[in-house]
Amino acid sequence: MQARYHLLLILVAVFGTVGTAQQATIDQALSDQLATGATVDALVVFSEFPDLSAAQYLESKEEKGRFVFEALRQNSARHQATTALLDASQISYRDYWVGGAIMVYDADRALLNALASQPLVKRLAALPTWQLNLPTDVPSVAALQSRSAQAEWGLRYMNVPAVWDLGVRGEGAVIGGQDTGYDWNHPALKKKYRGYIDIDSADHAYNWHDAIHERSPLNDDDNNPCGFDVRFPCDDGSHGTHTMGTMVGSDGANEIGVAPDAEWIGCRSMERGWGRPESYLECFQWFVAPTDLDGNNPRPDLAPDVIANSWYCPELEGCDSTTYPAFDNVVAALRAAGVVVVVSAGNDGRSGCGTVNRIPAQSPGVIAVAAHDSLGQIASFSSRGNFAEPLNGPDIAAPGVAVRSSVPTDQYRFFNGTSMAGPHVAGLVALMVSARPELRGQVDTLEALLYRSATAAAVSASDTCSIADGPNMTFGEGYANALAAVQAAQAWGGISGTRDVPSLKAQVAPNPVERGFTLLLPEAAVGGTLSVYDALGRSVLRQQVVSPRTDILTQQWTRGTYVYEVRSAAGVASGRIVRR
Repeated sequence: MQARYHLLLILVAVFGTVGTAQQATIDQALSDQLATGATVDALVVFSEFPDLSAAQYLESKEEKGRFVFEALRQNSARHQATTALLDASQISYRDYWVGGAIMVYDADRALLNALASQPLVKRLAALPTWQLNLPTDVPSVAALQSRSAQAEWGLRYMNVPAVWDLGVRGEGAVIGGQDTGYDWNHPALKKKYRGYIDIDSADHAYNWHDAIHERSPLNDDDNNPCGFDVRFPCDDGSHGTHTMGTMVGSDGANEIGVAPDAEWIGCRSMERGWGRPESYLECFQWFVAPTDLDGNNPRPDLAPDVIANSWYCPELEGCDSTTYPAFDNVVAALRAAGVVVVVSAGNDGRSGCGTVNRIPAQSPGVIAVAAHDSLGQIASFSSRGNFAEPLNGPDIAAPGVAVRSSVPTDQYRFFNGTSMAGPHVAGLVALMVSARPELRGQVDTLEALLYRSATAAAVSASDTCSIADGPNMTFGEGYANALAAVQAAQAWGGISGTRDVPSLKAQVAPNPVERGFTLLLPEAAVGGTLSVYDALGRSVLRQQVVSPRTDILTQQWTRGTYVYEVRSAAGVASGRIVRR
């Protein structure tokens, strides 16, 4: 049987590129694959991606999510010439608008050449499948299945029980996870699942997505225990269930989860540990706007508050410097939509400094988590940064050695890995949102409070990756401190992100609009500046506010989503406008 090759055509770009269209680059690896087979699975690379920064002017997470979703879909519509070519070729493809990507299946040389000639296509890149480096069992305690009489050591180290004593246990927050899947019937997880109805039933629409559509070509066993495209949460390993247990797990006696009253939703992105970039992109896209079980009717208002990602994409899989921008775009989109992205820093620390060097830990805007043990010592496997390159290092540290959590078939096991550390921090973010619901969607603020409240970690004499008067490239900002972080959230003064000004109320009528609308503002806004941006981040209007009532004509505006901001000495008003 002919081997099946996998290629991701990643559509990555920044608006403002100037120049004439050129033939896109076809990777040599892709050409080599075509030399041994008639077709390849493919991904094409576009040169443009929207500026989503206007989302910062929207107050609620729901508004941010809707704006980002509509902006990304509008950007995807710019690629109609490419999708028309694929439709005419009668070939299967998936549009990953979240990062500007299209996955093409069974493409031959002629089609690839045609795609490379498209004006907005930048690159065609070959991306093979890879296997997750799974966390290791802890032999000395792995066989222990006894119920714990108290919270697990990692929770106690982070002062989580003290947060529970404040009455904060994660209620109202939603955590998302993409991994090997999840055993939703596990007693520590079942009632925390957002789709849970009662002991015998659940609604999986908008709460679960399976991005695994077929067996990995590198996995010789056809018998996946879950199957493919499954319509309910299932874990074909144990990794995902373990990570989710650390975030929300509790069955009354086993206190394993940081935020036991938070809800969770999930997406399977690996086939028994074998991953592909497109499955990660598919899960990220689903988290921006969860869908029903058929992948339709997306709802950005049901996006989670925080996502845990205990995986990495190495160069072996094709995640090199030329394809990083696709994942960077995804993280930027999620942040703009008000979703915190937590990732594991990696388990390559034994190789020395500069080992936080893989996606997604290397992507700007994520919270990369290092692992420490019960004595506060950095785990030997935990990836480090390098003081000579301070941009790539862990951001914070959390428990990741001998972590006891849930695994399928109602069991509990101990694992080592930064995969175990990341979920501790994702659960902590959920506690912060629960403690102060106004922080939902305020990613910059949540991140700042998390780092500011961390317990500082000293640079040891043996730490060659850090310097005493520079950033700590081993522990990042220090040890995650749940009590300090939640107290900081409760004391938060209501300032969103970096905007150190109060919020003003505004009304827009009608909305959606056709020919025009009226903007009603408080008298204090007079003298301020009104700015309007389209979904691609471009300014379409800027004028002084001369009256509490401002009439705006929109006949010349194209259909789509817009954001307005009024900034005055008295404060800021902002909102979303839809032009029909």
